[in-house]
Amino acid sequence: AELISTYHVGGIIYFTWARNTRDPHQIADLSNGLQRAALAERHRVPLLVSTDQEHGIVCRVGEPATLLPGAMALGAGGSRSDTRRAAWIAGAELAALGINQNYAPDADVNVNPANPV
Repeated sequence: AELISTYHVGGIIYFTWARNTRDPHQIADLSNGLQRAALAERHRVPLLVSTDQEHGIVCRVGEPATLLPGAMALGAGGSRSDTRRAAWIAGAELAALGINQNYAPDADVNVNPANPV
């Protein structure tokens, strides 16, 4: 709350490497607390709460959240309905955690065959 008030923070991002996430319950509690702090400020502007939940091997939110295939796997499967369903599940679960922006899918430039991403 102090950081939001002092620095007028407009958004946050969750990354597992930053160690700011442990499990979905902690993420939801943190998101809700940060939003309460932002909305208590004079301007009452909600935060942009984001992550990079690409699925496949790039998962910022782990179990018990649904582990879904990555975009490359969904594309290779060729099923629009499976892709829509995966996107719906991901969006619903992230929204339940207070995350309102997901930086996925994205277009990684992969010119190295040894790169798993």
